[in-house]
Order: sequence, then structure tokens, then C-alpha cells
Amino acid sequence: MARSGHHCRGGLALAGAALALALGAASAQAATLSCGQTITQSTKLSNDLTGCTGDGIDIGADGITLNLAGHTLTSGNRTGYGINFNGHRDVRVLNGNVDGFQRDVFIDGNDNLVTHVRASQADFGFFIDGTGAGGDRNTLSHDSAIGNDRGIYEHGGANSTVTDAIADGNRNYNIAFSEGSANTVTHSSAINAAKADNIDFTGGDGIVVYKEVGDNVTHNTATGNGANGANLYISSGITVTHNTVSKNSVAGVYLVAVQGSQITHNQIDKNDYQGIYDAFGSGNTLSKNTALSASM
Repeated sequence: MARSGHHCRGGLALAGAALALALGAASAQAATLSCGQTITQSTKLSNDLTGCTGDGIDIGADGITLNLAGHTLTSGNRTGYGINFNGHRDVRVLNGNVDGFQRDVFIDGNDNLVTHVRASQADFGFFIDGTGAGGDRNTLSHDSAIGNDRGIYEHGGANSTVTDAIADGNRNYNIAFSEGSANTVTHSSAINAAKADNIDFTGGDGIVVYKEVGDNVTHNTATGNGANGANLYISSGITVTHNTVSKNSVAGVYLVAVQGSQITHNQIDKNDYQGIYDAFGSGNTLSKNTALSASM
């Protein structure tokens, strides 16, 4: 459920989160699990899970840590959720690989952290669902989404952060926020999204912001995507700043029906169609962007 609020990313808050994560990982109990098993206490995985025909691991309690310890969860038929948060909050998931589920990592609770997890070959690599009671203030940190239909997707939530992520070669888009508010993607790479069969400015984008309010897109790299580097659509109050956006097959930054947004201090280079395209919007500030070649 989208709600307004302040998302603190200060040094003290991050240090506290890192300490809590370290303590949680240290206290996790080593366990051999089977596909579809539910955990209710902090757990350090001792084995790979292969050929799952439903969920991989289900979270069954708030405030626990799942340390994948370098192991891999693999679907046998591209169904189910690799890691299913089941609405729980304050959960930490770290250090492993999830491959080939319908949704590799599915987060529908609040205040969760997923870090150093690689999601690949899924319909959705990471899916943050804010359409119910949860989906707010979640963090993806140092994760990678590789070769999925859709890389990282946040829908309907507020104040979530994607930071230091790599989204590479996902087919429909690399990173997308939809119908939420005050979400952030920062210091991340959104590269090499596949080129759509028929370019209609909706497929193959690096970063997508759709029907969002007050998002921040800062210090990212969006290059080599099959459509736009960043695609903002029917959104307002978006800040896009200090990004490198280059060599995309359509526009660098593509704005349609965007209101009151700041597009500043971006390096925009060698995009095939246009550096910045702005249509059917109003009140946007486009300034101090550097175009090294293609038109602005």
C-alpha cells in the first residue's frame, strides 16, 4: 500500500542496518531445506534446492534472516516464487542465487532487506508488491537481476530503495517503479535490455517510472538498452539527476505526460533517437545536462 513518508539513508541508519544484518547472519541456524519449506527462525542454508515445482523457500515469521550462504534455488518449471516473503516484515535475505521461478524474489511486506542476491531467468527477478498491506520501505542492495523477462519491479508501494544493483539483459525492462511514490533507484546499472520487436516506447527500457509521484533516479548508468535509457510516463515530481545515459536505441530520457519533474546534471550521449524527449507534460525543469553527441 503506497504511503507517504521519509526514507532515511544516512550513514548512521545504514551502519545500524549493517550491524543488525551481521548479528542476524551470525545467529542463523544451519539447515538443510527442501523445496517449498517454510522457515520461522533465522536460517543458514546448507544445500542447493533444485527442480522446485512451486515455491523455493517460504518466509514464515517477522524479523528473521535467511542466509543462502552461496547456494542456489532453481525452479523446474518456471512457477512459484523462489523466496516468498508472505507479507512478513523486517526480514533479511542475503548471499545466494535464485533461478528460473515465476518470481525469483517476491516481497510483499514492509521494511525488508535483500542483499547480494542474484536473480535470473524468471518472469520477474525481484518483485516488490505494494498492492496489499505491505510493500513499503523495502531495500534491495547490491543485488543483480540477469536475463529475466523483467528485472526489478516495484508496484504500488512507497519509500523503497534499489541501490548498487546490476540489472543486465532483462527483456522487457531492467528496473521499473509503477503506481507508487517516493521510491529511489541509485548507484545502479540498468544495461542491455532487449530491443522490442516493434518499438512502441514501452519495451526494452533501462529504467521505467510509471504513474509514480516523488521518485528519485540518481547516479545510475543506463546504457545499451533496446529502447529508452529512462522512460518516465504519467508521473509527477520525479528527480532524475547525475545519471549516465548513453547508446540506447531510442531516447536517453523519454518523458510523456510528466509534470513538475527535475531532469538535471545528467550525461546523455549517443542515443539513437534523441537525448531528451519531452511531450504532453508541463512544469518540468531540464537543465545542466551534458549532451556529448546526439541531439537534446
